[in-house]
Amino acid sequence: MIDSDLKKAWLSLSPDANEPEIAFKLVIPEILKIFGFNQQEVCQQYLTGRGAKAVDIAARKNTGEEDFSHTKQDATLIVELKKDN
Repeated sequence: MIDSDLKKAWLSLSPDANEPEIAFKLVIPEILKIFGFNQQEVCQQYLTGRGAKAVDIAARKNTGEEDFSHTKQDATLIVELKKDN
C-alpha cells in the first residue's frame, strides 16, 4: 500500500535530514512513485540550462527507447528541496 510505504519513508528520515537524504529516502522512491514515475524516469541534480544551476530532482516519462535518466533532456517535473531553518 502506497500510504504505508510513504509513512515508513517519512519516519525513516533522521530529525536533521538534509536534502540528499530526503530525495533518496522519500521523494524519489515514494512521492514520485505516487505521480507514476519510476527510477529510470528520474534524475538528480538536473541542469536547467540557466548556467551551471541545477535543481535537486527532475522527472519525465520515458518515450519508446529514450530513457530520461540517461538523456536528461526536457524534464516535465522539477523539484527543488529546501530544508526548514
